[in-house]
Amino acid sequence: MALGRPQKYQYMEINIKKTLMNNFVNIFVIQFGFLHIETLLNGVQVETDQMFFPSKTENFLSILILLFFHDFCFYFIHRFQHQKPIYQYIHKIHHQYYQNVCIAGQYFHPIDYIITILAPTYIMFKFLKKNCIQLAFVCGFLS
Repeated sequence: MALGRPQKYQYMEINIKKTLMNNFVNIFVIQFGFLHIETLLNGVQVETDQMFFPSKTENFLSILILLFFHDFCFYFIHRFQHQKPIYQYIHKIHHQYYQNVCIAGQYFHPIDYIITILAPTYIMFKFLKKNCIQLAFVCGFLS
């Protein structure tokens, strides 16, 4: 039975509220929490002095490598999360939307967010020359 028009909007409104709350937790609590813990454990290791910045080419290549590495990891981790034991406990929340809308791609379980989004980016960022431009890009990319 098809949902009536008001029920569809009501369902979508509930999902949007859940997604916004979910994004708040994932981005502002988990992502910035990890960044804060990393700063406490290892100090601030991001270069802000322009004299030590990599060239535009090095910066571009570092960001390009980060994107390719992240997409490669995302693809295989996402495929792995569709296995039955993992899917039903962690990844299923990502597929609660019935509509194919952009915001549905941002709806992650916090553990799913850590494994799929934060871990690959964090690993790659540890190997790059760190500067404030790349840090801003990484934080913006994860948001």
